[in-house]
Amino acid sequence: MLRLIEGKKNERINYKEIYIRLFCKSLNEYHGTEDKNNLKQIAYYGIKAVNEILKDEIYDYKKLSEMFEVIEAIKIAISLLTPNELITVFPIEKRYDGEKYQIKDYYFTLEKLQQIGMDNIIRGRIDELLWDYQNKDIMDFQLNSINIISHLYKYKTGESLAEKWAKENNIQTYQSYDNDLINKKYIYDTRSGKRIKLKPKKPRYLKILKGGQADANKETD
Repeated sequence: MLRLIEGKKNERINYKEIYIRLFCKSLNEYHGTEDKNNLKQIAYYGIKAVNEILKDEIYDYKKLSEMFEVIEAIKIAISLLTPNELITVFPIEKRYDGEKYQIKDYYFTLEKLQQIGMDNIIRGRIDELLWDYQNKDIMDFQLNSINIISHLYKYKTGESLAEKWAKENNIQTYQSYDNDLINKKYIYDTRSGKRIKLKPKKPRYLKILKGGQADANKETD
């Protein structure tokens, strides 16, 4: 006789909660000393936590400001490491065809690290280095950083960094917004002030039938 055994459901791991807890723990263990293991933990868990947190969009000014301070604290920790130490925390992406495709790769990153000196403290070269560092976690962290700065800039000036750059280079920009009251979507022309209504996209599996049921029957014949 067969008997079904119900297995246990795998619980989804909450990486955000784990990284935040470990990041806070590593910060609490920091007492102003340049303990390398502690700095590496702050850098690793900090970047992981920031990337997990910012998978969700943040618009609140206070939270944006807090995230900016956290990001700056993480950068300070990284700046107290040497390139050799940073590599042990965040290995360089093993892509070697950058010259062929004119993109940054392993050799490009290694050259930037060697310009600092593999055993020299990074210090004031931190921002420049992180933008050149080919590692997915660090690249995501840098994109999240600039996104936070752009949101804060928009709170103060009314426009994002991208909008500011577009205006300075005479590039047209548009904004989209939803009118939930009438269930309509629009695109707003920031230069002319004109509003363009967006038509909802028709799913591919839907077909418009002409001539009523007669034509519908022809489709199925």
